[in-house]
Amino acid sequence: MALAEAVLTQTPEATISAAITGHLGPGAPPSQDGQLFFAVVRRGVSCSPANVQKCQLTSLSPVNLEDLQGRGVRQSEATQALLQFLEAQV
Repeated sequence: MALAEAVLTQTPEATISAAITGHLGPGAPPSQDGQLFFAVVRRGVSCSPANVQKCQLTSLSPVNLEDLQGRGVRQSEATQALLQFLEAQV
């Protein structure tokens, strides 16, 4: 939530912000690999637990930092999940 709130602080012209954090891999702890958290905040609207969502990716973790295809798949899956959450919030 703090990430999304910071966006609104830094961009006074914005009325809504979204933030994403988590572990896309490689090298994430096995219990946290592919685990993400989203937050959506609107200016002037009180935040609630409904503004935050936990997500578990289903695609395989990249083998290493040079695994650009694996990283791209994970990034695409994370982006799609965030956009779906954002759409549900607005």
